[in-house]
Amino acid sequence: MGAYAQLRNGASVQQLIESVQSAVADLDEAAWTAQDSWDAGNGSELSYAVAFAKARAASAVAFAMKKTTKDSLDAVYEASFAIDDLELLRRSVQGVH
Repeated sequence: MGAYAQLRNGASVQQLIESVQSAVADLDEAAWTAQDSWDAGNGSELSYAVAFAKARAASAVAFAMKKTTKDSLDAVYEASFAIDDLELLRRSVQGVH
């Protein structure tokens, strides 16, 4: 179920954060599995890179949903590993006021 639907169905923001964190754990596991497969010669670097980027992007979202400055910085840090365009990330952060 999407975030909007969860909120419409009465989920709290904290429940939504926990749902995203659960997805992060699943995506991290998928990235580790892809890395193990690549290391063993059975997978590709691209498969690992995509899985890793998805996990980091989801982690960035989880941190961004929280309220502290440290969490905001952690969101930017995680996002920096999810994308290959740091200039885009810099412009996005500068655009937030």
